[in-house]
Amino acid sequence: MLASSVLGQNFFSMWPLTSPFIIIVLLEIFSISLCMKACVRSKIGPTFVTNHPVPSEKPGELLIKVKAASINPIDYKLPAFVGGVMGLDFAGVIESSQESGFQVGDEVYGTAGGSLGEYLTCKVSSVALKPKSLS
Repeated sequence: MLASSVLGQNFFSMWPLTSPFIIIVLLEIFSISLCMKACVRSKIGPTFVTNHPVPSEKPGELLIKVKAASINPIDYKLPAFVGGVMGLDFAGVIESSQESGFQVGDEVYGTAGGSLGEYLTCKVSSVALKPKSLS
């Protein structure tokens, strides 16, 4: 509905909605990203990938776009079978929130697994609003 109002009523009559071309165009128009860059654990050590899936938030969680992260000794000492995106500490901006007390656009910091990716999800209890006095 939204796409047809933006692109015009006759747009979808030209191509079927299931066309891969249409899906890619709509993802670009609405800036929907399904993949992100991340540092993940692998058998050979930390590996940087560009096609890691963006996590989806669950009830009681926030989706955060990471602006800064740290790497700690535990991040690179854990074995590869633990898997997943590395990193624990982060600072970022809330992208999606269904929880009271936080709004989209709030700057936050906290601790959550997966901070060495472009996005992460975390429990509300592990996040705090960043003070305005911090840059």
